[in-house]
Amino acid sequence: MSTSFGRSAPLILVLAFILGMYGFSQASRKADPKFSRDLKTTYPRQAYQAMFYQKSDKGEGRVILSSDGKGHVRLKEVASVMRFSQPFKNSVGSERTENLFLSVDRITLLDYLQGKKYIVFQHDKTIQESPLTNLGVGIFDEEMYKSSDAKRLEDTVIDGTPVRGWLTTFPLTDAEQVEAWFSKQTGCLVFARGAGVTTNLLKYQKGSLPARDFLPPEGYKKTKI
Repeated sequence: MSTSFGRSAPLILVLAFILGMYGFSQASRKADPKFSRDLKTTYPRQAYQAMFYQKSDKGEGRVILSSDGKGHVRLKEVASVMRFSQPFKNSVGSERTENLFLSVDRITLLDYLQGKKYIVFQHDKTIQESPLTNLGVGIFDEEMYKSSDAKRLEDTVIDGTPVRGWLTTFPLTDAEQVEAWFSKQTGCLVFARGAGVTTNLLKYQKGSLPARDFLPPEGYKKTKI
């Protein structure tokens, strides 16, 4: 991450909805038949870094997406995820509710050219490798909408940015609709909502990270799923 961008954008993700609610972390492990595309030719064509603010009734957070414009995308995710709440009674009989949290600190690397996804867990120096499905980078990926039978929405302007919009069903289900708007100039996501989550673009910066930042780090133990 470039130094100037990193200083202005601390990453604090509050709950698992940041990516998981949009089917990126779990649903994207499988291909959705209604999203048919050739990943090698349908990757983000612009080199940029973008910071997003996401909010639902469960919390709020931020995520940074980086693209080199050459078929490689990087997501930085830091989260404190509430797994569940349970009642707890101490030795004197007082009862309170305890929340169990799981800390997440990881980087996800997407290689559209090779069709691979790498999840990098820095705390234990491991890499989880899996095939990159046709969902790509999920809601942030306009080609995901273009490749499906998504409804094309009428062009509009959001926060001064001319955008084109798409409306489609939630990946791998038909229960939720996702509405997403992309900049007509850069192709970057500007606004999305669905499954109780809203996503807003906070900052967009042209230019790519160094090429090494899109590669799995050396010396990490690799597992495949």
